[in-house]
Amino acid sequence: MHKRSMLSILGTRSWQRWLPPFLESNLYELGVSWDEGEAVDINKILAEKPEVVVFLSHQETQYRDARATRDLIARGYGGTVICNTQAVVDLAFDKNAMARIGAEVHGLTPIPNLYFETAEDALLSGDGRLFLSKRNDGTEGKGMHYFDAPDQLHSALPYGSNDEILIQEFLEGEELSVNVVCTGSEVALYPIVSKGNTRFDGVHPSLRMRTCPAKLPKAIEDKVLRCSAEYMARIEHQGIAELEFILSGDRLYFLEINPRLAATMRLSTVVTGRSLFADYFAWAGGHPLQAGPVPARAAGAEWVLPGADPAHVQKVVSQHDQVWCSTNRITAAAPNETDLELKIAELSHVLSATISSAATDASKTT
Repeated sequence: MHKRSMLSILGTRSWQRWLPPFLESNLYELGVSWDEGEAVDINKILAEKPEVVVFLSHQETQYRDARATRDLIARGYGGTVICNTQAVVDLAFDKNAMARIGAEVHGLTPIPNLYFETAEDALLSGDGRLFLSKRNDGTEGKGMHYFDAPDQLHSALPYGSNDEILIQEFLEGEELSVNVVCTGSEVALYPIVSKGNTRFDGVHPSLRMRTCPAKLPKAIEDKVLRCSAEYMARIEHQGIAELEFILSGDRLYFLEINPRLAATMRLSTVVTGRSLFADYFAWAGGHPLQAGPVPARAAGAEWVLPGADPAHVQKVVSQHDQVWCSTNRITAAAPNETDLELKIAELSHVLSATISSAATDASKTT
């Protein structure tokens, strides 16, 4: 089959160092990715004349990329453009719409949205329940508030609830995510990622260690993957996506879908030995997608070093096999869980010493 020339347009600069090795393939010729910020250079694309243009959107660039797709077509670009449809972009900013679709998937339990007065009455009763609010169009935990007292609720939402703010009871459980590549009719499902427990301890979810594959009973694993496949079939998405759930007791709650680049996609890639991104680009280039569950071939973990200098982290990481970094987020893989635990302990020790040494050096120069 002809190796089609492709150009990827990357929606976030933090991936520029991490992503390129995982895009290498003998199935296509890939052009240089770049981050255009506020606008996509349509003239540059038309001049380079790639056969396929693939947008690797971030949350903040989804509307930009959809506009660029329309502009390319209007300007007479004759190649293939792979980008989220406007319907999927709109869905990415509407948690209520996501939840309505999730409620139709057999086996998923919706998280009820509450009236302001309902949460207020529960807090006044002192029954010990915890509540949270989040923006209907929010993502990555931005704009999220937790309440265990009425004054906190009033402070965060002085005008009560509205269509833009969702109020829900806080759910304790294990947060899970599934990354997928979809063709609209077929879906490849990568191993389930565990994002840790949702306990209320003041730690932002993005700062908790993530592991893959998640340790789940086979019946639960099958259920999560089946629900993910059914959800994607309902929206007929073409592209990449991350689905998020909370497993609380024997119930699987649907959180949201992120039809874009997601940090957990790194773990899905390194534990399978099969790049999610290369799969996506190969399909975009005309090759069939290997649909169905993708088996894990290794154990992986990802964690964050708050305040670490990315240059110091990169220097340490470059000396270790099967370890990568994106800014101050470390991704590591090993043949099994025991070897992974040893690798994490070693890396944590070396990186902590590096950060401490860098801080000492900085204090001496001030």
